[in-house]
Amino acid sequence: MTDLLQAQAVSGGPGIGDAIHSVSLNVAPSEIVGIIGPNGAGKTTLLRLLTGDLAPTTGTVRLLNQPLREWRSTDRAQRISVLPQFTQLDFDFSVREVVAMGRLPHTCSDQTQTRVIEEQLEVCGLQTMQNRPYTQLSGGEQQRVQLARSFAQISFQDQSLDRSLLVLDEPLSSVDWAYQGPILNHIKALSQRGLGVVMTLHDLNRLTQLADRIAVLQGGNLLLQGAPQSILSEALLERVFGLQVALIPNPKSDIPWVVPL
Repeated sequence: MTDLLQAQAVSGGPGIGDAIHSVSLNVAPSEIVGIIGPNGAGKTTLLRLLTGDLAPTTGTVRLLNQPLREWRSTDRAQRISVLPQFTQLDFDFSVREVVAMGRLPHTCSDQTQTRVIEEQLEVCGLQTMQNRPYTQLSGGEQQRVQLARSFAQISFQDQSLDRSLLVLDEPLSSVDWAYQGPILNHIKALSQRGLGVVMTLHDLNRLTQLADRIAVLQGGNLLLQGAPQSILSEALLERVFGLQVALIPNPKSDIPWVVPL
């Protein structure tokens, strides 16, 4: 099956000079790719290059085998849903209205729109607060609303989602533990329906247990990538993060737990 997203030798950054240097990274349908690296490694910049928020200075990004720059913005929004690390919204939209914004790129029946919105409100634990003003919520509650919006943006009209991509930059920021598991389970369930996912997460253990493949960034360079169980090592993590760790067996997975020493 053709890769959903293909980035070939991509370089670029938001200011003078490139924060990302010649990175190649593909995402297949039904694949969750986790990007790890220390602060300043270029994780957010890479996500912005992969989604067209930043134009690369060199290299190409292709979505469904078509250069990303050739996609109309509306068509691209139907295929790629993005949750940035920071989202600013100053107007008193209700929770439900914000979640419904995810459906703006799509044309479908009112019944489908309602069903999709209701599903995401439930997944993110927002049913009881759906009429509250977004600006009056806590940071963690606002993050759950933005997650629900990003989920709603993925087209749910077809059974398969193998032509859609979800890009998440620190999606669990400020989110209570009680909601983290259900949200990650939902992401996994969507990937099993064909959705491609690229995400960063500061919780290394949660990310390595969820992801099919890990890409390791250091200083804007792609150090290596592969299945978590094949590339994780104490030496690698000490090299990348400058921190001594121990890898201990996980009774429910062949992917070890990472424990800082």
